Amino acid sequence: MAFFKKNTITKPNCVSCGLYKDCLSPHMKFSGEGGKEILIIAEAPGKYEDERGVQLVGKAGQRLRKELRLLGIKLNKDCWKVNAVNCRPIDNKGGNATPTPKQIECCRPYVVNTIKTLKPKKIILLGNIALQSFYKDRPNKGIGISAGLKFWDSTYKAWVYPIWHPSYIERMSYDDLLAAEFVRCLKRAIDDDPTPLQKQWNKTYPISDYKYAVNALTNCLKNDTIIAIDYETTGLDMYKEGHKTVSFAWANHKGSWSVPVEHPTFTKKQQNKILSIIRKILKKRKIKKITHNVSFEYQWTKAVLGVEPRNFFYCTQLATHVLDNRRGITKLKFQAFMRWGIEDYDVLSKQYIKATNTGFNNMLKMPLDALLQYNAYDTLYTFELYREQLTEFVGNELKAYKFFHRGALTLSEMSYNGIKIKEAFYLQQRKELVKKRDKLVKKIMSTKEVSTFKKRYGSFNYDSPKDLQVILFKLMKLKPIKETKTGYSVDEEVLGKLNVPLTNDIVKVRKINKMISTYIDNYLKLTQEGVLHPTFSLSRARSFRSCIAEGSLISTTNGYVPIEKVPVGSTVHCFDSKMKPVKKTVVWSGCTGYKKVIALTIKKSSGALCTIKCTPEHKIRLQDGSYKRADSLLPTDNISEEY
Repeated sequence: MAFFKKNTITKPNCVSCGLYKDCLSPHMKFSGEGGKEILIIAEAPGKYEDERGVQLVGKAGQRLRKELRLLGIKLNKDCWKVNAVNCRPIDNKGGNATPTPKQIECCRPYVVNTIKTLKPKKIILLGNIALQSFYKDRPNKGIGISAGLKFWDSTYKAWVYPIWHPSYIERMSYDDLLAAEFVRCLKRAIDDDPTPLQKQWNKTYPISDYKYAVNALTNCLKNDTIIAIDYETTGLDMYKEGHKTVSFAWANHKGSWSVPVEHPTFTKKQQNKILSIIRKILKKRKIKKITHNVSFEYQWTKAVLGVEPRNFFYCTQLATHVLDNRRGITKLKFQAFMRWGIEDYDVLSKQYIKATNTGFNNMLKMPLDALLQYNAYDTLYTFELYREQLTEFVGNELKAYKFFHRGALTLSEMSYNGIKIKEAFYLQQRKELVKKRDKLVKKIMSTKEVSTFKKRYGSFNYDSPKDLQVILFKLMKLKPIKETKTGYSVDEEVLGKLNVPLTNDIVKVRKINKMISTYIDNYLKLTQEGVLHPTFSLSRARSFRSCIAEGSLISTTNGYVPIEKVPVGSTVHCFDSKMKPVKKTVVWSGCTGYKKVIALTIKKSSGALCTIKCTPEHKIRLQDGSYKRADSLLPTDNISEEY
């Protein structure tokens, strides 16, 4: 089942690209014997590749060859090699340049033709450029998220493995964990079964006839014990008056069905009959319900359909997050694309599903047959995802999932109950804050520094990092504190440390803007009839997650133990909310996924140096008792030795 948009361009556009004019080995052809039917797509020829006319012979290529040899693979004999761009890109200094999007696109037809000619069973994509070339307009999360994932490509009938380019591993030579993860990803690609995916899908049954719809729903009510369910609705805010359930779908081990609900194809009386059966299904405890967003389905069931949801026992979206907590992969469309090569089954629905400024979408205007087919696909794929996920939990992961699921249901109930607030109070607070902010902005814009900026450079925007860099470090000649990829940092922390009247006022304005937009406006947006319905999503949150790298030593009552070897039931030393040392019992432990890790070098009071390896968002305790994210620490920060 594929929805791939076929590539209509069959020849590389070398003339438009122009790289062939300045390299030694233009139009480099694929190489290798391909004994294991593995195709490796790299980035572009470097200096050594250009000189020798073959891929992956430079430093990065030698690193790859070494790792492959350790896995029993000879690059030239067992694999084919091709680059996303097959002429060497050269920068102004004569060094290697990163290929441009235009160069990637011009060379892509050659890559496509190579795949079609060789028909590999496995394709390994080395880095972002290879990823962009291969997937083009198809779902592409970037190598930072995609590395280590396994995709089935229904167009080329091959398994696809994105991993980091070995040149990146060489540049990050200090990161042992990244190097180990690179080897793990490579090993998975080599060791995986190359057998093509043979997926036999159950049928979908979009039912627009009223009598057939009633019969199908009644059969589900009487006979089904476990189903995946999904609603198509007129919007996402179930607490906004006027929303309707456009259609309802369910799937079991035999197939997937969908019916119109509050849709003009049925009379009002017919709609009520359909709704009454659906409500009975949702209330029946003996029918287990699987969803792909339990928070939404649970609240919609209570708020719009008016029934108590019973036995919503599994959420494939939440399970996806527990199995792999990297961002951007929990959506059903992405899972269907990654696992089964299914693309664009939602291509028509995209035109109707996006909400307008009224908070309502146009799903009622979507052609009925397309609406029902789309809804049926959602439950078909949800049910299959559920079945596959049950085989993927290892160790304590299923227990962890059940813990998350109970939390998701509890938070959904909290969202439904809401919090009563006085809207008039927040509106008055907003009015006062806007007045205070405008006064500060007027003060900022009338300063001598801003007047000088305007004379030299034109209008001044206090929210523009570029403008702030110029006025603070060029005109005012203040000493920069922190540097980023785009220049000297002007974030709130830096502005506070610069501590001059202009930066202090800008910090105040930023805080007021955040108070208005992040808090007051969102409070009012989430409020209906005086009740604020907060939103929670455990399928996106990075909380409840260990963010300590493998090998880190944890202080326990039995001494220091590597975190991966700390068993459930052991006692560890930590701090309570008042920063007092306490002992706590470990109730769950396990690998929470593979994430970017940073290394911090700390100098202790004894003068000894030690290294902390943790994720960027891990909070480090300072000597004053406060906490700060690892990726925002400054050389001037004093870290507690009990971090």
